[in-house]
Amino acid sequence: MVDEISEIWPMPAPINEQSLALAQRDYRKLSMETAQRTMRFWQLHNKIEK
Repeated sequence: MVDEISEIWPMPAPINEQSLALAQRDYRKLSMETAQRTMRFWQLHNKIEK
């Protein structure tokens, strides 16, 4: 899921593997509801920016 977020919200520089692993670990700690809300936020944010 973190990979998808990083594709939706492009970073100026690539995310290193250690940071990506940490983000994935933290994302897995979220409740299902919070994880879904986070994904919807980034999807909506991406649509607004374009």
